[in-house]
Amino acid sequence: NNLPLAALLVGGPAAGGAMFLLNKLIGDQVSRFASVQYSIQGPWADPKITFDKPFDKN
Repeated sequence: NNLPLAALLVGGPAAGGAMFLLNKLIGDQVSRFASVQYSIQGPWADPKITFDKPFDKN
């Protein structure tokens, strides 16, 4: 969600506006495929990481 703001600061108003529109059009789809749910159990010295759901398909 911060990508349009970063584009505005770096690329100017045109880039910021384009990134804002792109984020509104396909932002939810990208977020679903970029999300991972995982759990961490065990001691600090030897944690066990398990991936519960690689992608949110809702």
